[in-house]
Amino acid sequence: MTLSLPLMAASRILERNRPVPRSLEEQIAAEFRLSPVINNAMLLLARGEHLLRRAGMPLPLGGSQVLVARRSP
Repeated sequence: MTLSLPLMAASRILERNRPVPRSLEEQIAAEFRLSPVINNAMLLLARGEHLLRRAGMPLPLGGSQVLVARRSP
């Protein structure tokens, strides 16, 4: 996630000025609340980065990717 690193840094800086959610559920909801426009833009960045990596370009910096799953009851 090299191409999105500046966006992630800006998001964290802006997050410092927002009130802290009280419960763990509110914290999780705030972290994953994302508009479809931003989601699609990030998808395009990820696809572009994938093409760069397949072309052999090293991308040494970036954010982590995390998969969150929930078992259905």
